[in-house]
Amino acid sequence: VVDGTTGFTCATVDDAVAARLLASSFAEIETSATEQKAQQIYQAFNTDLRQLAISTRDYAQWDSAADYVTGSNPTFLVGNFTRETLSSMHVDLVCIVDRDGNELYSGYYDAHADKVVEPAPATMLADLRRVMRIDPALDESQPVERLLHSSSGPVAFTAKEIRRTDLSGPTGAVMLFARYIDADDIERISDTLRMRVGLDALGANYEPAPSAG
Repeated sequence: VVDGTTGFTCATVDDAVAARLLASSFAEIETSATEQKAQQIYQAFNTDLRQLAISTRDYAQWDSAADYVTGSNPTFLVGNFTRETLSSMHVDLVCIVDRDGNELYSGYYDAHADKVVEPAPATMLADLRRVMRIDPALDESQPVERLLHSSSGPVAFTAKEIRRTDLSGPTGAVMLFARYIDADDIERISDTLRMRVGLDALGANYEPAPSAG
């Protein structure tokens, strides 16, 4: 899959199947040990990306966000998606769309320039457009299963319907947070597991379910 030590790829499947996929390029005698390492890597990435899901939920299920998309809180964006905020949450891209899919806000944290680009680059938004929607099945999946190939590399994402803090008042609007998987992420996982983790390609060709409408 990646190198002679261990590898990682993503699929919207359970841990056991993911491990078998990861181990496919190794000799049969190494299969058991390889699968164990693959499962460790899968779980480590899942844990690492769980914070992205938590951050998305916290921002999307918030009275201030619900008021923003309904037009009664125009100052919501001020101070909420700054370079300091996005950097501390390890969030690279934010996008908010209304119930019809129209963009209300987007921003990309450019770590090299240490600034937030608003709106986010069109190519990045286009890569994520198909998952900027309410999808209960995907919402229940593991964080590591919400990964896509993109023109900027593998990207993890979480999309949540914007609601009030008490989960009432569904707006139909969606907030999406995304993180691009890079060398820093791989190094963090390697340090956590105390093993070398290589990365050739990471992603899943996720296709959202047809709209009920």
